[in-house]
Amino acid sequence: MRAKNDNSSPLMRQFLLLAGVVLTLGMTGTGLWVSAQIERIVVTNSGAITALYVDAMIAPVAQKLAQVDDLTPEDQTRLDQIVRQGGLSRAVSTFNLWDRHGRILYSTRPERIGQIRQDNPRLNTALSGRVYASLRNVTQTDGTREQLAEVYSPIHSSRTGQIIAVAEFYTDSADLREDLWQSRLASWIVVALVTLAMFAALCTIVLRGDRTIRQQRARLADQVQVLSHSLAANAALTQQIEQANRRIAESPPPAALPRSTI
Repeated sequence: MRAKNDNSSPLMRQFLLLAGVVLTLGMTGTGLWVSAQIERIVVTNSGAITALYVDAMIAPVAQKLAQVDDLTPEDQTRLDQIVRQGGLSRAVSTFNLWDRHGRILYSTRPERIGQIRQDNPRLNTALSGRVYASLRNVTQTDGTREQLAEVYSPIHSSRTGQIIAVAEFYTDSADLREDLWQSRLASWIVVALVTLAMFAALCTIVLRGDRTIRQQRARLADQVQVLSHSLAANAALTQQIEQANRRIAESPPPAALPRSTI
């Protein structure tokens, strides 16, 4: 019995090690992929909702950009009132308004007005008609770094529907990060439970197979033992027969009987 158990344990150890490594790698890869997809979807949806709110307040001021390429001082004053003093002041920390050529027409940081950036992939995404949103570490005016939600939202002409400008803004991401953390935690729990269920199912199958192999091995050993005893008995019987034949062959022939006289 000790030999049988020793023969089965290496196979089980190899399976547990290999299955554990493969499933752990699979769980890690799946969890990272699911987390990345959740972050992308949550951030994009949150950015799109905020972009609708910003667009409703900024688009009326930016409509003239469909005919001209600049904002008047009156337009910049109106944007100041909306961004710095209005409802956006509580939701937006930094705001930039880009034209279709990649030039900043308005910014909450006046030194940026007039800057041109044509190699900005986030701006290009918005210029193509899609809202771009992501979490980004931003350096504030006081030198501190903070993770904010960065959004690039296209602004369309109310008459033609063409993109006439892009609104770039940054919002507080505390609530968004909390939602992401809860979503990631839930996804990792689900992935871990599924992985454990797969591991348990594989272990059950392998244990049943190992048990069947050990039972068959035990029956085979019993049959081999019975056959060995039979062969040993046959060999002993054959030896006895050979010894008997040898004694018969070596014994002297019987003497002849004397003839009787009448």
